[in-house]
Amino acid sequence: MLTCAFKGQDLTIGHTSYEPVEGTNLYAQPHYTANLLSTIVKANEKVLSTMELSMKHDLPKPVQSNISLARFAELGARDPEIAHQIYVALLKELSAPSKAEKGQQRVPLFIGFDAIDHAMGLSKYLDAQTKPIHAHDLALVNNFARYMTGENVLPNGGMVLASVSESNRAASATMDFVLDTKYGTQTNWVEPRFNPHTGWKAEPMPKWNPYAPFDERVGKCLESAEAHKVEGLSKTEAKGLMEYYAMSGVLRNSVTERLVSEKWSVSGGGIIGELERATVRTRI
Repeated sequence: MLTCAFKGQDLTIGHTSYEPVEGTNLYAQPHYTANLLSTIVKANEKVLSTMELSMKHDLPKPVQSNISLARFAELGARDPEIAHQIYVALLKELSAPSKAEKGQQRVPLFIGFDAIDHAMGLSKYLDAQTKPIHAHDLALVNNFARYMTGENVLPNGGMVLASVSESNRAASATMDFVLDTKYGTQTNWVEPRFNPHTGWKAEPMPKWNPYAPFDERVGKCLESAEAHKVEGLSKTEAKGLMEYYAMSGVLRNSVTERLVSEKWSVSGGGIIGELERATVRTRI
């Protein structure tokens, strides 16, 4: 599987170069795209080196017809002026159906987007009228959104995955409403939730405030997506994991209720990576 991943905050906070894409309403981010291509090559060079360019593309500079996709991506990584065109062409190549009889073998593609909440509203970039540019008008975000809606497909298989972090979350009322609705639909709200004022009880399905503006572009992007909550371990689960660490010899202390409570608390409520950091890596 070939990997391509974005970081929502880096894309939208307005700290990198950007320019209009001719003939569209989108904006390219040349230097970010060049760095992205460099990362793609480093992470997937072994796979990209086995594939060659198979289609003709409208590129600002001539490229030999049998160039490997690894070398092709490197051209964009080294030259931000053509990085956007190279990236678009590279995704077309990787998203093309495999043709084994012609030697055009392609692999499943993983496209990930970390902290997508930062791309679910206005970005910090400004247009020619000094108005904020919607994040979905940034070419890289727009391309990912097309994969989210299914407009762009993966004929060779793969996965499109976006994540939202609670620790550095950007405000997006539309995204929150859509996700809460999906969570409610999937669980039927049968699991009671704790409210500090009313105690444990089942909550009703969320309702949209009719006086608040609904971002149609965000709603469309998330409409067909599946939503899953990834939460930390319970104290019982954390205890089981710590006992496994102890039996493996990487945790040298006895697993007591006090130790479990302490490490569960400092790990942000049982976040596995933080729990590992608080136990295994510190060698307590």
